[in-house]
Amino acid sequence: MSNEVPRALTQAVGLFEILGALGLILPVATGIYPWLTPVATVALALLQFLAALYQIAGGEKSEVFSNVLLLILLAIIAYIRWPLMP
Repeated sequence: MSNEVPRALTQAVGLFEILGALGLILPVATGIYPWLTPVATVALALLQFLAALYQIAGGEKSEVFSNVLLLILLAIIAYIRWPLMP
């Protein structure tokens, strides 16, 4: 696996992370579309999972811990913010 990641992919991932962070904060802070927070957490969790797979495939197994930690934190946020049905 090549160590070079295409620039467009790097920019896309960065944009997705910024949008995900805004999706975590703004809906709860403003009260507008609060259902977006669990959606953003699931999307960011998927991004972290794919990043962990990429690092494992690239032989960077020592770097996976941070992805797993973020994945766990995102799962907790998604569980707390998910609208539970009665």
